[in-house]
Amino acid sequence: AASSSNQLPSSAAGSVEFASLDSDQANAIAMEAQISHLALDGTTVANLEILANAHSNTAAGSLWAKINHTKSPHGSRLLRAWLLRPMFRKADIDRRPDAVEELV
Repeated sequence: AASSSNQLPSSAAGSVEFASLDSDQANAIAMEAQISHLALDGTTVANLEILANAHSNTAAGSLWAKINHTKSPHGSRLLRAWLLRPMFRKADIDRRPDAVEELV
């Protein structure tokens, strides 16, 4: 395909675009690149019924109750941690099922 002489290569265009951001936006993008997990507050955990249902505040009917088929206390704690701190980066999310499959 013919390239227009007024187009920048994608890496240069990205650099120009990044340089045009104000310092707060640039700092936010840089900080986001370092985030590996989402932080869920108590209200979010309750509204999504991750550990307990909203009706009786027990595990029955919660996401936890549906997927917790772990065989050890360590596995149970690890699954709970994964539910309360979900991954943020797509690449990390895509790798997790592969890692679990290797263990099964």
